[in-house]
Order: sequence, then structure tokens, then C-alpha cells
Amino acid sequence: EGDVSADHYRAGTTEDEQAVRVKLLFHLGFKEEVVEEAKLLRQRMAKDKKRAVSIASLLSSVEEYNTALGVISSSFSRDMLYRDQGIDPRVWRLMYPTGYSEMVSRYADENDTDPLLLYALIREESWFNRSVVSSAGAVGLMQLMPQTASAVNGSHVDRDSLFDPDINIALGTRFFAGLLRQYDGNMI
Repeated sequence: EGDVSADHYRAGTTEDEQAVRVKLLFHLGFKEEVVEEAKLLRQRMAKDKKRAVSIASLLSSVEEYNTALGVISSSFSRDMLYRDQGIDPRVWRLMYPTGYSEMVSRYADENDTDPLLLYALIREESWFNRSVVSSAGAVGLMQLMPQTASAVNGSHVDRDSLFDPDINIALGTRFFAGLLRQYDGNMI
């Protein structure tokens, strides 16, 4: 009788059905729905490492690196990662993504900076969440303060534009490269 909500439908599904639904949504091109379904499934698949890797791989392929990191980190403890020699190699690529690779490579080259440092910085600062804002007001992937971004750019940079990965990585890399030059490459 009446409409059945999506939540009602999800409550009656098994993990296998939900995983199939995530894959189907992915293949149909419904990126937002893939992310939402994967978030719901994440909690229920913490013990199923194989499925976690599969879902995280799908998320990574649609540039949802932050959500993929969440799936993997909820399924693999640090102890497990560093003790178990038989970990699927894909886990490491998911734990340490190289997302936005075209942008990172281009701006690393332009600023004579190691792209692996940029990936590490993005992972540590934002966990590849392009929409994150810190309590201090730092924005986006490389956690730039709007004032810093404007100084690096030489003209005003609108705070909202820092959510754009291309702008954030361009200005963040230029800022980081400047700091490396200022401190003679010393990162400590």
C-alpha cells in the first residue's frame, strides 16, 4: 500500500544485493547514487575485505577517493596493513591514491616539485575530500586559506573557487613549492 521508500527497500536487502546494486549503478553512470549506496554498505562490509576492495575500487574509478579511503580504512586496521604480507596490492593503491593525476603531474612539473609529495600532502590535509573546510577556514584538497591563495595568485581568489580541484592544486602546489625553496628543500 502506497510508496515504499528507498530506506525501506535497503533495509530488506542483503549485502550481496546491495553490492550488486552499487556495481549496477556504477555501470549505468549514476555516480552520486554509487557514493550513497557505498556509504550505506561500508558499515556492513567491514569484515568482508574482498568486497571492500571491490567497492573502494569502483569509488576510486569515479574519482570518489575520499569515500574509497573511508571504505578501505574501515575494513583494514593499521596493524593488519603493516603485519599481513598477503594484503591485496590494490589496498595500497586505494589507501594512497594518486587522484587528480593530470593536474598533480602538470603543476608538479611547472613548479619543479615531486608529485608524490603532493599526493601525500593532499592525502594528509584533506583525505582527498575536495569539499572539506577546516575549523580554521582552510579549503579544499590542499587546505588553502583564501588569503594565502590570493597572495600566491597575486590577486583575489574567491573562497568558493578553492573547491575546484584544478584551482586548489595549482595554487597549493605553487605555495608548497615556494615553501620548499624558502627552506632549501628541508621538509622538517
